[in-house]
Amino acid sequence: RLDYDCKKRKKDNGGSNVTEEDMKLAEEKFAESWHLAQLGMHNLLEEDVEQVSQLALFANNILEYHKQCEKIIEALLGKLDNKKNAAAMKPKKKFVPQSLSVCGIMDTLNRDVALNIPASTLPSSMKISSSSPSTDTPLAIVINDYEPENAGELGLKEGETVILTKQIGKTWFEGICNETKGWFPCNYVKVIVPLPS
Repeated sequence: RLDYDCKKRKKDNGGSNVTEEDMKLAEEKFAESWHLAQLGMHNLLEEDVEQVSQLALFANNILEYHKQCEKIIEALLGKLDNKKNAAAMKPKKKFVPQSLSVCGIMDTLNRDVALNIPASTLPSSMKISSSSPSTDTPLAIVINDYEPENAGELGLKEGETVILTKQIGKTWFEGICNETKGWFPCNYVKVIVPLPS
């Protein structure tokens, strides 16, 4: 622009050293500079718009995320309120501790008495006095629960009485418990009346 203005002023003042060719070149350079300046300003403004647009999109996404969170929390609160109201309206049940007979413990004690097992052989919590003579029926008391792993095995519960029918090898007994016959490991019971030799 300065070069163009200077040459134009000299030419207008009658300067002989500024030719038409010089003026044409100066005008072309000025036009090119003007074009580049406009293009640069346009790009700057366009980039600014793009950056602001990206920032606005990011802020909008954050807003949408929090709206979804709000909906989820509101739904959760609704479910919790329903559960709270249902629990408040549910009638209270009076707790009644179970007796020994309900748990089957008295049945076990009575069966032991009927079989004339000496009281000293029972666990301390199940001892009961008996003056009846001892029986010759081979018996054992279960000292640990046993869950059957194969067909033919006998399930046992601690404190139950087992009638022994025979010994299988050194580690297994065959016996009857709760009217069921089967095999079980020797180390799960304490023998009260041994099998005949």
